[in-house]
Amino acid sequence: MASPDDPTQPESPDANLAVDSAPPVAPDPAAQSLSDALRVAFLLLKFVMVILVVIYLVSGTFTVDQQQAAVKLRFGKIVGEPGQRVFGPGTHLGLPLPFESRVIVTTAPQAISLNSAFFFERGVEDQTKTDDELAQEGRTGPLNPLTDGYLITGDANIVHGTFRVTYRVPQEDVETYVRTIRDPEHAQSITRTAAERGLVHAAATVEADDFIAGRARLSAATDHANRTLTGLSTGITIDRIEVIRPAMPIAARAAYNQVNNAEAERAKAIEEAERDRARTLQSAGGPAAAPRADRRDGPLTQLINAYEATPRNDPGRVELENQLNQALRQLSLETERGTFAIGGEAALIIEQAQSLRTNRAEGVTREAERFRQLNTAYEANPKLFRQRFLQAARRNFFNPDNFNETFYLPSGSEVYLEINRDPRIAKERERRQAEDLGVADR
Repeated sequence: MASPDDPTQPESPDANLAVDSAPPVAPDPAAQSLSDALRVAFLLLKFVMVILVVIYLVSGTFTVDQQQAAVKLRFGKIVGEPGQRVFGPGTHLGLPLPFESRVIVTTAPQAISLNSAFFFERGVEDQTKTDDELAQEGRTGPLNPLTDGYLITGDANIVHGTFRVTYRVPQEDVETYVRTIRDPEHAQSITRTAAERGLVHAAATVEADDFIAGRARLSAATDHANRTLTGLSTGITIDRIEVIRPAMPIAARAAYNQVNNAEAERAKAIEEAERDRARTLQSAGGPAAAPRADRRDGPLTQLINAYEATPRNDPGRVELENQLNQALRQLSLETERGTFAIGGEAALIIEQAQSLRTNRAEGVTREAERFRQLNTAYEANPKLFRQRFLQAARRNFFNPDNFNETFYLPSGSEVYLEINRDPRIAKERERRQAEDLGVADR
């Protein structure tokens, strides 16, 4: 006989009616509160998870500032179509880590200093001292190749120097830079090495004096360094290499200063000579002869030099002589740059000569006019003219104003008498003679 509790036995319909007709049991308030709390907590957790997922997805977005460029890497490889792999300034979308990463490269010019690679070692106590002070202290020993840096110039001399290297990563070479360098410290190290090689190459093409005086051009160093960086596919370009402090070895400092002082005195003497020359030319010929602002000779000086340098049998000498004579007559010289006045002593001499020429010409004209008048009077009545002329000559000859001159001489002295008379007395005698002959002096 089966047990009423045996689960294998089918339930009776009466038993089901008994269960359905039982009254409902009221829920427990504590359990209900816990259920509600769990439901709210799960909702908040879902919301937070959604926000975290959104933040994670948005974390792939990146921003590139001005003078920067970026490249996206997907599992370590550069992604993007050729020509579109470099991102410029702005905000760009991307996948979050670990799917994609970004490498941001600075494209602005950067600078590194070469302070010890080619300079002699200075102790802590020597940092504030000048090279001259070190030379005066007698630090003239040989260089130590283990600690002292130096360059060998084209004339087989040793020089020192500090330099500044300015480099950058161009926009079009960012991809190459990321493939080969990527690390800024590595970029500085390889740029420094390339610049040092370029300086060694460039120093061998210049002379020590030009390098120390700052006259050496280091474009060869920049070109050589860029060829090295290009050969290594670094994507780095050096814009310029500047000499900050050129110097010679301390052992040669005293001798170099003596040479510098001699050169300075020589330059000073040349400058003073140039100033004296300019003053002399200005005083001799005025603006037309004085040197110009660029220290070239004035047009009159150039014309005179060209005339003197032309051989006598050269046909061009006649033309130069005509130009020079015309300029001296006009006291001015016309050139493509304008008209220059001739002044100074040349103008004064020319004016005096012209005045003397005018006076001589007027004197000759007056003498000719007087002779014509005398000739006219002679032709009108020769006998009367001769009588008057002899009377005037006799009166002038016996005139005490002309001949009676008294000299007081010490005894025993030697006297020299000059035969030629005072021209003023002779001129006055001629005037009186003309008056006696009835001829007016005009």
